[in-house]
Amino acid sequence: MDIESRQEGRQRVVAVAGRLDGTWADHLTHRLETELREGHHDLVLDLQGVQYISSAGVRVLLVVHRQIRQLDGRLRVRRPSDAVRKVLQLTGLTSMIDAPEDSPAVEAPSGSWSASGPASDTASAGPAALAAVHEHLADGTRFQVHELADAPMRLRLIGRPQALADCAFEAGDSTPLALTADTLAVGVGAFGSGFEDCRELYGDFLAAAGGAVVQPGGIGMRCDHLLAEGAYVPEMQVLYSLVCTGAFSRLLRFEPAQAQQGGPGGHSGASASLPASQAVGLEALIEQALSAVDAPAACVLLVAESAGLIGAGLRRSPAASGAAGSRLTQFPQVRDWLSLAVERLDAGSTVVAVGVVAEPASVPEPVRAFLRPLHRETPWHAHLHAAPLRHRPLPLGRIEPSRVVPPLFNTGSASTVLHLLGDDRDPSQIQESRFVRGACWVAPLDLSQVSP
Repeated sequence: MDIESRQEGRQRVVAVAGRLDGTWADHLTHRLETELREGHHDLVLDLQGVQYISSAGVRVLLVVHRQIRQLDGRLRVRRPSDAVRKVLQLTGLTSMIDAPEDSPAVEAPSGSWSASGPASDTASAGPAALAAVHEHLADGTRFQVHELADAPMRLRLIGRPQALADCAFEAGDSTPLALTADTLAVGVGAFGSGFEDCRELYGDFLAAAGGAVVQPGGIGMRCDHLLAEGAYVPEMQVLYSLVCTGAFSRLLRFEPAQAQQGGPGGHSGASASLPASQAVGLEALIEQALSAVDAPAACVLLVAESAGLIGAGLRRSPAASGAAGSRLTQFPQVRDWLSLAVERLDAGSTVVAVGVVAEPASVPEPVRAFLRPLHRETPWHAHLHAAPLRHRPLPLGRIEPSRVVPPLFNTGSASTVLHLLGDDRDPSQIQESRFVRGACWVAPLDLSQVSP
């Protein structure tokens, strides 16, 4: 089987030649899923060269058609051969044949991206919406900034972060946190009814869009999650946490700049195997986020395809029996307490990351106590937790966290929760988490009303 791709305006045309049977069905599935991963959500299958299609081939069309509908995209069949047309008629799939051979390419309207990137949903929303979208290039990445709101988020500080260093947490440190739809939080917590119920389970967590993912303390423990359902608002116990509430003011969609250029053979320059060095780094994303809201401190929610994560995570509960007095960051105890990811992990996964980023000199001391420098050479301090999950393409354009985050949490596929930090052991070659493409929501923080 031969498969070739080319770009026609906003359409991605995939031409297939050969037999579409059980031998080649997985090959086509992989190719189409790669197109979706790269952000091509308006797909046209040119099947003129397909001499035979089996039930396995029909299943490919059905599965990909279902996936792309969930992304508000389209999958159509152009120029089916007689053999393909007959099978599509017998299986009731003739509605997919709606792209005549001479149909003109559809050019992307002003203000939106091509099909290889986040084509803006605002294209049909009128001039006012289009005026609220701005595009620019930075660090080899194309950013599209959507204006959402103007009000800052409220920041609440819970607990004593300094108690983590020597495991000095007590029963009075455990605080219930309701995971409402407008709550974003990171810290150390657990699912349970109180301190005694959770003391062996406390671990790193992140919360967003009415749900949370936590890596329970204890060797061999798997990540767990909770999600709001109907009137049910989940709750967790936290030892310390940064909690942000309110609405986001900006949405940054981003992708590699070369994704807009046709590569050899008509392929997009970006791919699922994009080298980490060509993906955007965490520091660059933080700089773009703070610049987008013109603030010294901000709350961020990132949903993006990972090019590899670097960070650290708790291996045991800091409130566990017998833990008091342990020094988490001192050698050799650090090896028992922290799991360090100094080589990029989970490349190709979809990452949900939540946290607070700031210029340290511009935030009050109580807030700085909850933040850490990304590495020794950085101007930014942050507290960012990330959960890598099974890859899931994002819908294009302007999207809401409530639409994309809960389905990711609900897969139950989180492999860990990492506190994102850079590896600065070699100051001349600092390693950091990097991301291929995705969405980053950001809101400035009102530091004049920080509450305990």
